[in-house]
Amino acid sequence: PCTIGVLLFFIAFLFTIHRSRLNAFKVGGAYILGVFLAYFLIGLGLLQAMAFPEPHFAAKIAAALIIALGVFNIVRFFFPKVKGFGMPAQSKEWVSGMVQKASVPSALILGAFVGICSFGCTAGIYLSIIGFLITQPSMGFIYLLAYNIMFILPLVLILLLATNKRVAEKIEKAEKSNIKYITLAAGIIMVVLGIALWVFVAGGH
Repeated sequence: PCTIGVLLFFIAFLFTIHRSRLNAFKVGGAYILGVFLAYFLIGLGLLQAMAFPEPHFAAKIAAALIIALGVFNIVRFFFPKVKGFGMPAQSKEWVSGMVQKASVPSALILGAFVGICSFGCTAGIYLSIIGFLITQPSMGFIYLLAYNIMFILPLVLILLLATNKRVAEKIEKAEKSNIKYITLAAGIIMVVLGIALWVFVAGGH
């Protein structure tokens, strides 16, 4: 949700300053590339950091963290005042300034920044992937690359659709009105993935 929201904000701003669809594709594409690079590099770092001699023990740690993050998201659904992860409030002015530049380099930098800040939103699911990959050392890099390509595909699809102004407005409205339920669904998925990781992967030894 964090990365989608900023992408939609970016595209909406490009419409207000009458940029062409081609320019919107370039700037939006640079933003998505920034998100991809941030997540992929974070994943590589986690893969190295969790490369313990006993991979199944590391997978158990990942599973416990995933379940905890999932429970936290479920709690946030029932208690909306509980703050979640995301971009710090102090960065909003800087983000707005980067959006207004509306250039490919600024979009790339902003994408990387949003990717890093919004990692908390998807950390549980990402950790479940890392927890699996540390038990598959020979294919870890390839699987991580494949995961991150799949991760940005929804952003690419939204970019293709949202270069139509009317469609962009509808997607943005739907994203804002359903954010609570997205948080709940993410929490449930994290708990299920955490339990599955513990039972089927970490429980191997």
